[in-house]
Amino acid sequence: MGFLGEPYTVVSGTLPVILFASGSSYAVHLLGRYYSDGGGDREALLRAADVVGPPVAIAGWTTAAGFFSFLAMDIHPMRAFGLECALGVLGCLVASMALVPAVIALFPRSSGRPINTGGLGEYLARLTHWARRHRIAVVMVAVALGCATVGPMLRVEVRMEPRAFFSPGSDPWNAERFLEEKFGGAQFLQVEVQGEMTDPATLMELERLAGFARAQKGVTQVASIIEPLTLVNQAMGGGRRLPESRAQASNLLFFVEGEPSLRNVLAEGRDRALVHIRIRGDAAPAVAAIEDYIAHALHRQPVAPTAAEVSERLRWMTSAPPRTLERVLVAMAQAPDAVLLRAATEKAIDQLLAGEGGFLPPVDPSRRPEIATALRVGGDRKATLARVAPSLEEGGLAADALEDRLHEARRHLQEDTALRALPGEHSADARESLRATLGMLLPRHPIAAAPRSVVARLAGGPILDRGFARSVAHNQERSLIVSLAAVVLLMFVLFRSAYLAVVSMIPSVLWMATVFGYMSLAHIPIDISTSLVASIATGAGSDFAMHYLWYFRKRSPDEAVRFVGPVMVISALLVSAGFAVLGLGRSQPMRMFGLMAGLSMAGAFALTFLLVPALLRKVDLPTGDNR
Repeated sequence: MGFLGEPYTVVSGTLPVILFASGSSYAVHLLGRYYSDGGGDREALLRAADVVGPPVAIAGWTTAAGFFSFLAMDIHPMRAFGLECALGVLGCLVASMALVPAVIALFPRSSGRPINTGGLGEYLARLTHWARRHRIAVVMVAVALGCATVGPMLRVEVRMEPRAFFSPGSDPWNAERFLEEKFGGAQFLQVEVQGEMTDPATLMELERLAGFARAQKGVTQVASIIEPLTLVNQAMGGGRRLPESRAQASNLLFFVEGEPSLRNVLAEGRDRALVHIRIRGDAAPAVAAIEDYIAHALHRQPVAPTAAEVSERLRWMTSAPPRTLERVLVAMAQAPDAVLLRAATEKAIDQLLAGEGGFLPPVDPSRRPEIATALRVGGDRKATLARVAPSLEEGGLAADALEDRLHEARRHLQEDTALRALPGEHSADARESLRATLGMLLPRHPIAAAPRSVVARLAGGPILDRGFARSVAHNQERSLIVSLAAVVLLMFVLFRSAYLAVVSMIPSVLWMATVFGYMSLAHIPIDISTSLVASIATGAGSDFAMHYLWYFRKRSPDEAVRFVGPVMVISALLVSAGFAVLGLGRSQPMRMFGLMAGLSMAGAFALTFLLVPALLRKVDLPTGDNR
């Protein structure tokens, strides 16, 4: 790895333990055979290698096949890890069959009596007889277990979350917890919206998207170009609402584009905007809801908001029932109180004639009553104001300003009427937001449809995590298929029997399904580490049944079990404990990987002594070769 420049990753950190555990098991089988016959000269060593050589070689290749299957993945660290483990296992196999015999040849053990396996061998032999006597019951229980676990196994969730990589109490875990508790969440979802950001209809559609996101559970903050625009509009006397004309939008953007922070929400060409969404806790439900909204509810060709859409916005903001919102909109549609409207009209006229706003120089107080009366009556207000303005053009601008103020006053009164019909107490900011939403139904000028369509795309950490999870799921499927096919083929090469090849796979596959079924029921998601377990368990876990079957074809059942059983126990303990050691580490994914892999090895070993004897037929019993 160092020579090739391969980095040390979270998955390759398991490489030493895996090689030590699985690689040592090959020497265990060789030494077990050698010492079971009492040891002795080189001929005894050659006889041991002749008997255990084929199954040990196949065991090494099946384990390597499980790791080689990672080459079917599309994640480079996983492919590198699989290749490194596979080559390491094959290296251990070569060392076990070459270095170990060389050491024994140099330092031979004196010949003695064969090792007695004692009570352990006897217990395993009785377990084998029991399984054969109750083969129907054992097989039926296995079938029931498989049927019960297949459904949950297929529903196990695949999740990739940064928090899952760190143990509680670690620095990254504490940092994320701090952001969750103090700042409203540590996950950010971004929505890129392409469209004409100087168009009022487009801006209102962007505001509608932000309002929907804000209403989702777990969403604590939504930031976009909408907030700066409404605040600047309010500061300039237009109310805390979005611009209602392209000219107004361009003017407002001119004032805010100088802010460096605005570069995070608006592109230079005013054709793209970004909506930042902060999420606390599990982001998946909010992301799914926003994604569905973009796919089905977002208007591709924005138009002026309708009453139904305004009611929808109000429901997101207040959670009021539809009938209440209908009454609110009916109340707003009514004509404003005449007395209040008259007072608001007189106030606007007095302010204009007093020179407020800079549209007119202050009018002579002696002429104000006459001009005010003419303006209240209506008529040609432009011509009326031209008499007191420095020029006809400035009189027209003053008339437009007065019309804007009168419209704003009328709209303000109608919004007040609607807000009184809305139950509950609302803060000042909430009332301003509700007022701006209601005011969308009363624009100063008709809002035309957007000149170009709107396109929205999701980005951010939750999208990356979801894509990673999908990749892990697809990779697990591909690697498992490759591993199963390779192991079955190797077993067929060893036994020359499709039936025995399948039987050798059943214990590990059944236990693997049981483990993943339990993960589904216990709501333990598959992540980058536990996704490795299936292929490893398929390759290494099938070795127990393979050794069991190999000796069943060489000796009588009692002799085979008494001899190979204890060796398999040593091998299973070695491999299972080796993986389980990873559970003592601080990395949460590796802890789960070690525990799941160790459990898979132990379970495959246990099922071997129950299922294999129950599934064997008479024709599969020893052929008379008692080597």
